[in-house]
Amino acid sequence: MEERSPFPEARREGPAPRAAVEALLAPAMEAGRSVIERVVDWEVAAAEARRFKVDVSFVLGPAAHRPRFSLNDKGEPVPFRRRLERTLPTLGVPSDSLSAFFDLSAPGEVQTTASFKWEGERLDRIGLYYEELSRSARGPALIAEVFQRAIGIDPPAPPPGTLPVAVCADLRDGAFVAARDYHLATDRPDDPTPLDDSWATIEPFRERLPFHEAHGTRRFLMARRAVARGGSSGRKLMWMTECHLPSTAAKAWATVDELIAELGFDGPETKALADLRRSWPDGDSLYLYPDLVSLNVDGDGQPEALLVYVSMK
Repeated sequence: MEERSPFPEARREGPAPRAAVEALLAPAMEAGRSVIERVVDWEVAAAEARRFKVDVSFVLGPAAHRPRFSLNDKGEPVPFRRRLERTLPTLGVPSDSLSAFFDLSAPGEVQTTASFKWEGERLDRIGLYYEELSRSARGPALIAEVFQRAIGIDPPAPPPGTLPVAVCADLRDGAFVAARDYHLATDRPDDPTPLDDSWATIEPFRERLPFHEAHGTRRFLMARRAVARGGSSGRKLMWMTECHLPSTAAKAWATVDELIAELGFDGPETKALADLRRSWPDGDSLYLYPDLVSLNVDGDGQPEALLVYVSMK
């Protein structure tokens, strides 16, 4: 969801170098090169990179994971879908499943995004998203339509006081296996927590995060995942860092480092994230930042991992 920045000097124009996009995606290349090369239009990705066009994400926790990536349709609503329609069937996704999803919303009505996640060398899951739902009066209804089309159930009631912002359908081995909804919550000092008792295990994570230096708020995406049989299979609270300047990105990275140390995460994914940050060129012209930082919990509400989404501005 794009908004006018409170920092006038933060607006960044023009394309990023293709080499920067390649460097951002480098952690996902070992497992995902063949997919990345087919779904990324490098020229468009470079032109739109400063607007959160593409990201790489890291699952930091006791289990072994591989860096993942996602790409959205900024700058190319129609060509983006055409590439997915050519590529995803070669990855086991039936064309009629793609049509079932894409028929719900015309290109450009809201934002369309695809994510790719590996376990070892195997492509484990593909996510198809409708995001920035505020762009369309029909946007909130898409959540219910995606849940019904993907897993045949209605979504849970929205969390009180939140705004619907995104919905995802997860595919594994070519079949829809889950759906996720995302709602925006705004947290202000001295206000009661926006989380009810079902989020109790995540409350300490929310409490230790900083308020934004310009807005004076903390903003989160509340994400909930449901499976076809109707049960919950996990949720996550995704901190929106809202990094508008290199200085705010540095402060967000400092919080990420503190969380990694507090949670005791020191595995291969933590090293891959550190390597990306260390190899990124110094300077303010194009900086790396953690766009979203999430605590994942399982269906019983127990913390599983810290998830860090990284992009550039």
